[in-house]
Amino acid sequence: MKPDDIVYFKEIHTALYGKEGGSYTYYFKPGDRYKIVSIQTVDGFFESKTGVIENLEDGTKHFGTSTIFSKLATVQEWRDLTINKLIES
Repeated sequence: MKPDDIVYFKEIHTALYGKEGGSYTYYFKPGDRYKIVSIQTVDGFFESKTGVIENLEDGTKHFGTSTIFSKLATVQEWRDLTINKLIES
């Protein structure tokens, strides 16, 4: 995956964000399109990734770590997952 790639979440992912007066939960949903704005790989004992993704449905940008990037599917992977679900049902 690289900047400007369109990606999808393979499963629902939630993140808790702080804001003035409290916090809120943001839901990353399969089916929503996201764009990778930036991505960096840090090599070391454990390879890790950090970066920014943008939800193309609502325009929000989110900082992500390896946890989020491991749940993303490229457009082709998303198509394959969707086709397989249709075949199975």
